[in-house]
Amino acid sequence: LPFLPAARCRQMKMMTITMIN
Repeated sequence: LPFLPAARCRQMKMMTITMIN
């Protein structure tokens, strides 16, 4: 299931962007 890790990575990236902002 390569989709699950990708979604997690994207979620983490969005979370980081939100924290920076």
